[in-house]
Amino acid sequence: MIAQPVPPNSYYGVAQADGAPAPEGTIIVAVADGVKQDSISVGSNGKYGSSSGEKLNVDSDINSKVTFHVDTVDGPQADQTDSDPTAEVEELDLTFPRGAFSDSSSTETETATETETATETETATETETATETETATETETATETETATETETATATPTGPVTEMGSQTETEAKTTSKTTTAPTSANTDDTSEETSTAGDISAEITITSASLNRTQVAPNRVILVNATLQNTGDATASTAVSLMVGETRAATNNYTLPAGESRDIQFRYRANETGEFPVSVGQTSAGTLTVDGSDGLIPWGILRAIFLFIFLPVAIIYAILKALAIYYGY
Repeated sequence: MIAQPVPPNSYYGVAQADGAPAPEGTIIVAVADGVKQDSISVGSNGKYGSSSGEKLNVDSDINSKVTFHVDTVDGPQADQTDSDPTAEVEELDLTFPRGAFSDSSSTETETATETETATETETATETETATETETATETETATETETATETETATATPTGPVTEMGSQTETEAKTTSKTTTAPTSANTDDTSEETSTAGDISAEITITSASLNRTQVAPNRVILVNATLQNTGDATASTAVSLMVGETRAATNNYTLPAGESRDIQFRYRANETGEFPVSVGQTSAGTLTVDGSDGLIPWGILRAIFLFIFLPVAIIYAILKALAIYYGY
């Protein structure tokens, strides 16, 4: 019997970012162990490959998680991965981060600048038979960059024309102002008055829905768990979202959403154990998954085994015998 090579694991589906399909001509790259396995160009409506045509192929012998990127092995990465590639054809929709398909991706930069400036001026005038003037100026500036923006400016100006004619008068005024992105305060020593204004900024990401693409599969088959995230706050926020299958945390991904926006996400899970398992994304239920030998209405596992171990060997033996018969003239 002639050993047949194990076919590759093949992928096709739709690539999108921020709810919009990938532009035609975008290159999707499959990567394992940091090495490019294959690449494919996106067609119309964000589709890469098809069930009956070209696909994105990965060697089934790869014992590593497969990730999907744009253009290069270190380009923007899709949320979806395949932790256990096997010799099967999978429809896998890929969701990339915002800006993954543009030449200049949007970058959020937070810069904090803290500037403290103190200026102190003192002028004294003394009159008897002579005039004396003393002026001192001190300036200190410090700039510090962190993850928030803060600017602090302090100005102290003691000004005093001092005239000695048997009595002395001194006037001192000092003003301090401090400004940050949230609170603003002003303080004047002479009036002992302080004003503070702060605007509360909140962000909250919730999971509005979750569902399974199939509720019954055979062991070692892949299911897709879809969910929708929504940021109901008024600031950009990041969160970690976990896929729970029974009591097991199957996967955890990080997501960032701008204020007021929603995003569709997807998890892939390979069912290895039989039984019934509640599936949830975060605290939101996606349904119950039944894993048994039936794999739904059509026993694809049994049919595939019959084809590989019965029909295929018989066809090969028949072809060999037929070739020998033709060669020897029977």
